[in-house]
Amino acid sequence: MSEQPTEELVVSIDINDDMTYISYASLKGKGVTTLASKQDAEKYGIPTLMYMNEDTKKWSFGANAYARSQSKGGRLYDRILSEVLEKEEPEDEAKKRLSTFLAHSLELAAIAVDKEYMNPSFAALAICLKEVDARIIKLMEACITPLKNVVRDIRFITRNESFYYYTLSQPPEIWRSSVMLVDYSREGCHLSHLRLERGMD
Repeated sequence: MSEQPTEELVVSIDINDDMTYISYASLKGKGVTTLASKQDAEKYGIPTLMYMNEDTKKWSFGANAYARSQSKGGRLYDRILSEVLEKEEPEDEAKKRLSTFLAHSLELAAIAVDKEYMNPSFAALAICLKEVDARIIKLMEACITPLKNVVRDIRFITRNESFYYYTLSQPPEIWRSSVMLVDYSREGCHLSHLRLERGMD
C-alpha cells in the first residue's frame, strides 16, 4: 500500500491581549480556514486567557479558563502578551505563560487539520502582532522554543502586513481600487488601508 503524500500547510496565530485567531491554509491553495469558537460556530478566535487548577496544576484556556475561574476561584491570567512585550525585563513565568498559550494555539490547529487532511504537516508558522521590531522579535524568540518541535519555519509579521498579503492574494477586482479593514478589539479601533497607486515608477 502506497504511503499518503504529505499535505503541507501554513498556520498563523494572530494574538493580542483580547483575542487570538488561529488560521491555516494548504500550500496547494485550497483557501484559508479560521478556527471558530467551540461555544459559537459563528464567532472566530479564542479569548487570550489562561487559568491554572491549583490542585491538578493543569491549564485551561480561552472561554474555559474564564468559566473555571468563576466556578472554582483562583487567578485568571490575562494580558498574556503585554506582560512579556511591554516590560524591559519580563518575568520568566510570564514568558512561560505566553509560550504555553502559543503551544496550545498550535495544538488546536493541529487537531483541526488532522480532521481535514490525510497526512498534514506544518511547513511554516506566522505569528501576527500589532507591531514587530528587533526587541519584540528577541522577546518572542524566547517564547517559541516548544513550537519549533512542531514547525521549524516561524516568522513574525504585523497585522498590516498580514492584511496586505491577504488582500493581494484575492482576485484583482477586489484590490485594484481601494480596500479598508476596520478591526475592533479591546486594544481599540485599528484601520488598515490598501490603495493601488498607478503611474508610479
